[in-house]
Amino acid sequence: MPVSAGSRKQWAENLAELGNQLTVYFSVSPTDVDKMTLSRVNAFFESEAFKGWEKARDADNKYRSALIARMDNLAKALARR
Repeated sequence: MPVSAGSRKQWAENLAELGNQLTVYFSVSPTDVDKMTLSRVNAFFESEAFKGWEKARDADNKYRSALIARMDNLAKALARR
């Protein structure tokens, strides 16, 4: 079954985005990303290590949001004085 040009373009964009994520978030060099197979990239994003990293990142973001909210409330309280 032939694949449409639009499907090929979307697949290429998705693959490029996965490579960008590896480079930005995990310090994998673009050269190394280019050498990885699609199955290896997918295996990485489905791994327990990645899931653990996501959980840690989410927890850190919640902590930061709570801290910012507390600081905001403190600033508002001080401004009312």
